[in-house]
Amino acid sequence: MSRPSRRVRALAVSALACVLLPGCGDPCGDDPNCGAGIEVVSNYSGLGSCKTVPVASFMDAVWDAWCKPNSDCVGRLRPGDRFSDPEVCRLYVRQNLLAPYGIETLLAGVESGTVLYNKKRACSCLAAVAASCEETSLLLADASCNGIFSGTGNIGSACSYHGQCSGGSCRASLPPFSPSCPGTCWSAADEGGSCDASQACGPGLICRFAECVKADVGDKDEACGGLGCAEGLYCDWSAGGTCKAPLASGAECSLDDGSCPPGHYCAPAAGPTGKGRVCATFYGADQVCQMDAGPLQTCAPGHVCVGTCLTLADLGEACSHSAQCHHDAACVAGTCAALPGPGSACSAETALGGQLCKPPALCDPTTGKCANPPGEGKDCVKGQCAPGFGCVNGGCTTGPQHGQPCASAGKLCADGHLCIAGTCEKEVCE
Repeated sequence: MSRPSRRVRALAVSALACVLLPGCGDPCGDDPNCGAGIEVVSNYSGLGSCKTVPVASFMDAVWDAWCKPNSDCVGRLRPGDRFSDPEVCRLYVRQNLLAPYGIETLLAGVESGTVLYNKKRACSCLAAVAASCEETSLLLADASCNGIFSGTGNIGSACSYHGQCSGGSCRASLPPFSPSCPGTCWSAADEGGSCDASQACGPGLICRFAECVKADVGDKDEACGGLGCAEGLYCDWSAGGTCKAPLASGAECSLDDGSCPPGHYCAPAAGPTGKGRVCATFYGADQVCQMDAGPLQTCAPGHVCVGTCLTLADLGEACSHSAQCHHDAACVAGTCAALPGPGSACSAETALGGQLCKPPALCDPTTGKCANPPGEGKDCVKGQCAPGFGCVNGGCTTGPQHGQPCASAGKLCADGHLCIAGTCEKEVCE
């Protein structure tokens, strides 16, 4: 059975265990002359030459790393190239790449003095994120991302994220981490130790396939490192996890193991038997294509497979299908146009994958216009409410609180509570 070898995929298992570790206190403190000087990052190019990222500039650098377009990347695999509106990109990053790992909670801890912050590591890490042409998170970009935050909580202290613990690991009592049901600070695992989402690895190590390994890469004919193999190589698991040069065109391959040469993908074998897979060239523009390995993977970079390979288009450019446009745009009357925002009319003509309005706006069927998601006491819009609210009996509410009636009255409980025997009770941590 093949396993992923590319740097991003090699770290995808239990990635949470590799980011927020001890020994990362900032030796520069607030000295502006330490570390060759502080350079406040405020644009994409700045990340490539930054020396440090002060905590006050961290979020600006995050937006630059993820949401500034990169003309060197094709295929829209990274958020900055998938979205036409930076605000929509930021919303996506906040909800999908920051919130699950408690980054904003950790930043608040830095301000209160319960979490330490390493400016140099933040610079190196975010520069790696910005340079990646894929959706690379803080946890997968570079070994320097291991230890941006380190907490002051001793073993046994309550925690919700790894970065709150001096030992480097927060063991979740009720996965996933929940502020209402905190975990416990624990020691980070050593090399060769077991790791998962609630057991982090020690300094210089990452969690790969549930084992703590050194954060390095393998060269040709060497064992695959914790970050996979060096650029231009793939990890051959049939050879016991050894870095090898890419296969030749037409050679047998395993799906998604990264073994095919540039310009190729692992396609179903042609011929009378049709068994197995071989390295085949990407489909070109306007060629009939198959969505075998994903809509962007069977066509040449910069194209999308919609029956044929269509060229990706920017706002205002010609299109024949919404898949050619950005994720917050649709093909309207042959041109890529941004989805409408609050106050604008919404209809199926401007829909993209069922999305009628620019996120987070929703299409209100009673008015036919896009509106911000409703909050407390407002009617739900197609069963949806603003973040933090749930749709109960057609209305948006935070839900009954502790000790109040719940399911027996058709109501759901507020976050952090479960409906037990008709009454909202706090989650039980086990």
